Amino acid sequence: MINAALPLMTIYRTPQKADFQKMWSTEMNRSGTYLRISYSLPIYTIPEELLNTMLVRHKVNDSDRKMLLTKIHEQKKNIQNLLKNGKLQDVVCNIPDDEFDSHPPFLSLNNIFYERNLDYTKEEYRKHLEASIEFSRQHENYSFKLSDNYDFRNIELLIHRKKWVILSKNHSPIIHFVIRHPLLQNALEKLAQYYV
Repeated sequence: MINAALPLMTIYRTPQKADFQKMWSTEMNRSGTYLRISYSLPIYTIPEELLNTMLVRHKVNDSDRKMLLTKIHEQKKNIQNLLKNGKLQDVVCNIPDDEFDSHPPFLSLNNIFYERNLDYTKEEYRKHLEASIEFSRQHENYSFKLSDNYDFRNIELLIHRKKWVILSKNHSPIIHFVIRHPLLQNALEKLAQYYV
């Protein structure tokens, strides 16, 4: 099935991690309008102190921790560059308390291809949520919204309107499908409007 889909999209798995990160970094420097829809909060809005606290709580080893901090810093820089030339809207699932207990969200580390799931405590999530809202106040080209409609815990959409869609599977194994075919891209953009 994946082989049949290859003419319609580019598929990135862990062996293609460097290629994906290079492509993502290049695309984030282009002007345009972007929309990200996810179950979890954007990694580029997390305060560094909170991130460090979570990495310590999860007993992430020193080499992984150093790698994660470096890659997350790169993502934050890419988003700052994007916001100079374009607009980004984040739509994140509004997670009810009872669902949080049964399905806690994880740090959004799919672009780094980090296969370990690092979940939030409620307090950590609240702090990151507040930081995301504050980030939107500080950046006029960035907007942040909670949605009651998004039901996919393991799927994230990133859309560069009229250009491409990246459909990402967030948990192990992490896979990114970069869709540039106009019909598929248009269909996913229309689907995304339901969640916005």
